[in-house]
Amino acid sequence: MTQVDTNLKLVQTKLALAHKYQHLAQLAKSQAKRKKYLHLFEKYRRQANQLSR
Repeated sequence: MTQVDTNLKLVQTKLALAHKYQHLAQLAKSQAKRKKYLHLFEKYRRQANQLSR
């Protein structure tokens, strides 16, 4: 596996996690859980953005 393949797979994983937490934030009933999931969504989206550069 090359470095490009590894980075691509890592970016895809980070985006999948971001999607998961965005979905959980939409389903969460309490404000605290919604805030926590949105924070994790932003974290993984930001990491994927940094890796794709």
